[in-house]
Amino acid sequence: MFLGLVLVAAGLFGVIATGCSDSEESAVNETRSYTVTARVMTVPEAGNPGSEFQVHHEHIPDFHGEDGNVKVDKSGVRGMKPHIMAFPLGPGVDVSELKPSDMIELVFVVNWSRQPHYYVTDFTILDPGTALNTHLIEPAEEDTPTDEDEPIDDDG
Repeated sequence: MFLGLVLVAAGLFGVIATGCSDSEESAVNETRSYTVTARVMTVPEAGNPGSEFQVHHEHIPDFHGEDGNVKVDKSGVRGMKPHIMAFPLGPGVDVSELKPSDMIELVFVVNWSRQPHYYVTDFTILDPGTALNTHLIEPAEEDTPTDEDEPIDDDG
């Protein structure tokens, strides 16, 4: 009887311990997709395996880190700041029609448990006049009034 209780308790502990690590692993194994406006900086050169696809992308305020939570840097900025970044190309993605300075809407996925951790899955060429917003996007506060919430002053 005592041995049976020990085995049951050990089995329950195993289920509980596995459950904890499964939830942590699910965050790492989760694939997330992001869409962002970007300016093409470099495109891979045919015959040059060392060349890269690089873009200058806008702020991605909902970017999740390896722990599954939205990243917050030392200065309190949420997500991924705008910067120039090299992106591996996913299967079937052909960027040969792009040239430096082209504006694109870039779609990429991130899965921290795979190599590479992130890669481009699609893109759309935007109007050449599209501006790149390199400012940080502040998260909206639920209780912050917007212009729509302000009373209209007809006496003004």
